[in-house]
Amino acid sequence: MTRPLACSLATLLALIAPGSAEPATPPPDAPGVEILVNGVPQPRYAHDGRWYVEALKGREYAIRLRNPYPVRVAVALSVDGLNSIDARQTTASHARKWVLGPYQTVTISGWQTSAAQARAFEFTTEERSYGQALGKTANLGMISAVFFRERTPVYSLRDQESRAETQAPAAPPARSAVEGSAAGRSAGKAAADEYAATGMGRRTEHAVEQVWLDLEDAPAASIDIRYEFRYYPIDQSCNSYVPRTMFPNACRAAAAAEAAGQIGGIEAFWRMHDLMYDHQRDSDDSLDDAHLVRYAEQAGADPATVALDLAGDNYESKVKSSFMSGVRSGVNGTPTFFVNGVRFEGDWTNADAFTAALEEAAE
Repeated sequence: MTRPLACSLATLLALIAPGSAEPATPPPDAPGVEILVNGVPQPRYAHDGRWYVEALKGREYAIRLRNPYPVRVAVALSVDGLNSIDARQTTASHARKWVLGPYQTVTISGWQTSAAQARAFEFTTEERSYGQALGKTANLGMISAVFFRERTPVYSLRDQESRAETQAPAAPPARSAVEGSAAGRSAGKAAADEYAATGMGRRTEHAVEQVWLDLEDAPAASIDIRYEFRYYPIDQSCNSYVPRTMFPNACRAAAAAEAAGQIGGIEAFWRMHDLMYDHQRDSDDSLDDAHLVRYAEQAGADPATVALDLAGDNYESKVKSSFMSGVRSGVNGTPTFFVNGVRFEGDWTNADAFTAALEEAAE
């Protein structure tokens, strides 16, 4: 019986550019997927059977994949429902995949656009997302990695002796074989919104090549991570779920950031974010409306429009909707961690206590 090509002899994009793979040391038993911002893994929260990470607007990110098996694996990696290699929407078994050696860890930093280049992953809004550009927005905010193990041949002693006697010359490189098949042809290149999404950032050098793999029919593991934007101001003026106000005017600051982002785009939003954090402790009134309007102007947003938005409470409901979503997940402060859907009540700065909770959940 002939199986679909992607299941039996899958055409897979492989081999990360030199220097992007970490040392291949045996990791824990489970396949790993981590979201990195500036090389730092982002906290991951479990709720209702899903993993969540916070999306940091305008920031580039990367996805680190870990193979815990003693055989090669092929990973169908999709972002916003789009394959990270060719931007197609297919089943995991038919998708193009990244190949990892035994116990290897690799970091994928962007959409592969050619055999030599990629475009960086960047947290953005639906309007500016790659999915929106392609008209494919059904799965925004979702990162999915499906791991397939390479099928291990089983030979008898007689088979091995026969193969040794009739050994054929070495086959040409996998790239030559793949490029001759239909499945191996080059793939086509493919301000504050309600949904987080991923855009196409700067161009990066990322050379790859194609190989053949004989994969097991069923995936060894499947990991889905949802990423979303959330506010949680520790300010009772808009958030009655906090026991006391720790950051006066935090609600106004969140609304001002939204206003700046609507007017000046993602860059203005993050400049506003940084200005507020840099100056929040300058004085007791460093986050009052007058200062917020001044920061907005420095961030590149029209100060008069921001002032009108603040006066009219135009973004108060949006900020409340954002943090209420966190409340429904059990958040009542920052940071808040969940382990397999259970809120961690210990001291998150205590590495031993945190590790113990993770080990208990893994049992």
